[in-house]
Amino acid sequence: TPKTDFGGVPRTQAAGFTIGNKAYVGTGMDNQTYKQDFWEYDPGANTWTQKANFAGTARIMAAGASIGTKGYIGTGFDNAYKGDLWEYDPTLNLWTQRATLALERRDAAAFVAGGKIYLVGGFLNSALGQVQVYDPVTNTWALNLFPNWAARSEAFAFTINGKGYVGTGLGSSYLLQDFWEFD
Repeated sequence: TPKTDFGGVPRTQAAGFTIGNKAYVGTGMDNQTYKQDFWEYDPGANTWTQKANFAGTARIMAAGASIGTKGYIGTGFDNAYKGDLWEYDPTLNLWTQRATLALERRDAAAFVAGGKIYLVGGFLNSALGQVQVYDPVTNTWALNLFPNWAARSEAFAFTINGKGYVGTGLGSSYLLQDFWEFD
């Protein structure tokens, strides 16, 4: 079913997340310019509302996820690989910088399990095999090594019933078809 068009300019490589019954989308790139604008979609009203601009640099290929009442966008590319993480509070319409990753990347995927964000792979000169775990309570990142895990960027990831799922992506020089569940 067609819905109201996105409120910002047309773009590619944006990041997004959901909080409650609303979706949030921002960053990305139009034909020439990296974007910082940030938008809320209300499916009940079928409306887009512009919110406070993303507080990090304008960028493409960032990852997004949400935990509880907060959303997160981080990593990506703005003519340099990024490792920063930003937390969005929709009640205050405010962005706050959080802990930075030790290893920058773009094209990572993210899922949430156990109240933590799992940032899967990404790209930094080649596909990454790392899974980094962000704990919003301690504001820290940790490395989680998945066994038999192929390095990947551009994968998909989602969460259902507290479990994380990751699949496909671009390996070092090949496309992947595998699909994983994390409990």
